Amino acid sequence: MRTFILFLLLSASSVSLILGQNENTTPKLNYHGSFGLHGDFYKMEDAPAGSNLARRPAQLMRLRYSSRLQYGRWALPIDFMLSTDGRSLETTFPQGEALKDYLRDPLNRLSLTPRVGNFEALLGSQQPRLSRLTAGDLQLFGAGFRWQPGKWVFQAFHGLGQRAFEADSSRGIAASYARNYSLIQIGYGLEEKSHIRLNVVRGKDDVTSLENPEHLLPAEGLTTSLSYRMNFGKGLYFRGEGAASLFTRNLLYKGKFEVEEVPLMTVNLSSRMDGAAEAAFGRKGKNWGLELNSLYVGGGFEAMGYPFLQKDRLDMQVKGNANLFDNKLNINGSIGQRQNNVSGTQSADSRQLIGSFQLQAAISKQLNLSASYANFGFRNSQVEDSLKLEFISNSLSVNPSWQRQGERLGHFLSLAFQADQFRDLNLVNGEMRDNDSRAYSAMYRLSLKTLVFDLSGSMVNNQLPTGALNIRRIQIGASYSLRQQKVKLGTSLTASLNTYGENTPDKLFAYRLYAKVKVSQKCSLQTDFRFRNYHYGSRKSNTSFQESLIRSSLIYNF
Repeated sequence: MRTFILFLLLSASSVSLILGQNENTTPKLNYHGSFGLHGDFYKMEDAPAGSNLARRPAQLMRLRYSSRLQYGRWALPIDFMLSTDGRSLETTFPQGEALKDYLRDPLNRLSLTPRVGNFEALLGSQQPRLSRLTAGDLQLFGAGFRWQPGKWVFQAFHGLGQRAFEADSSRGIAASYARNYSLIQIGYGLEEKSHIRLNVVRGKDDVTSLENPEHLLPAEGLTTSLSYRMNFGKGLYFRGEGAASLFTRNLLYKGKFEVEEVPLMTVNLSSRMDGAAEAAFGRKGKNWGLELNSLYVGGGFEAMGYPFLQKDRLDMQVKGNANLFDNKLNINGSIGQRQNNVSGTQSADSRQLIGSFQLQAAISKQLNLSASYANFGFRNSQVEDSLKLEFISNSLSVNPSWQRQGERLGHFLSLAFQADQFRDLNLVNGEMRDNDSRAYSAMYRLSLKTLVFDLSGSMVNNQLPTGALNIRRIQIGASYSLRQQKVKLGTSLTASLNTYGENTPDKLFAYRLYAKVKVSQKCSLQTDFRFRNYHYGSRKSNTSFQESLIRSSLIYNF
């Protein structure tokens, strides 16, 4: 069945290419896109046999097609990527899975978005974006629509957001139910202008999707919000969102208390209602911007489109950016405080300092500098806690670069330094569990008209509580272009020593060969071969593995 699907889509794509090149096509008809065939071929040998697990499947073929056909007010964007494997690499599924399961697999993608004027149908794999506290980047497979008559916005979608996974302890896979989502949005006003939106997201686990759920509880949730933005003169704006959620942790609860009259939801003693809110006031200008932001998330709030949203917290932040000296200096930063346990259900509160800073500077035509800094702090407010901990983390990176291009030679030099510091301190007994990391790297590139040489090296030192991890790496490479840049050949050699604690170092040797050929103005072919040989030191004596990967692709743009 999968082979038939690939053949059918390949045939349809070929017909589309022929139609798209018809010289008699009227000027109103516009057809463009790309078509690609990609193949990965992987092999690993280890000694002794079975001491290492393969990181990739032996073969993986992918078909990628993306196009847009437009005629006046009509448009048909198509985007799909299908794999011959038909199974996600991180999960296990039976080989005889149904067609709908094959199309829903995260390894595949099928998206159709036909449009007529201001009406758009959403079919297949989609990301219907609503708001921050409901759903913004949730990947769904299903059907829906988006209609924008004038300043009005109407959007609805229903689909599968999570596949059912049976537990597999040998691979560390936990069981999960299939979860279906329904999303609705009604609003007025354009996105970057003043607007108001009503957002509704409902998610429900399918209790019949698992044969052996063990102790997993099926859940159901409903999140609603009102998001808005008001723009004033001179770039001033005020935006915000208020949300409420009703979440049931156990649909199978058989207690005495059940409320059947609640629409769209199953409510029992495992249900909880809570809220969240965000507000921001700021100015967005051409050369600078400033925003005061606050976010509250209740302890029982569940954003169905953001399952990993940290709850029970209050954030207060100041964010700013500036573009100075004709955009030669760009600065972005934020600083604020986060308070956990706002609901007071825990024995102690905690406060965190959250801040970041980024800088991009063009010091001269040849010299550039980028730098960033982030700070994270944690303090426990309970003074008499014998297990009181204080966490402090700092991250700093600096990256200067220099380049000079002459008539025959070009030079590029880049240096990088990154330091990460984490302190885990018990203030009572003084016990510390630190994690300090330092990384240094340098890269030099010499460019001739058709020949490029690269030389790079790096050193990483990570002081872990259980011992020090040191990585030393050097790489040399070259590439050559011919036939007026239509053919590019390249190679690289890499060697590294990895030492952990008092063990003798692990040794890695790798090389790479690649070729890129521009067959025609619209067609290109790429082939990449990589080989790695890894020998463990005393940490795993007499153990090694070698792996090879061939990755090829044929891409046609039309």
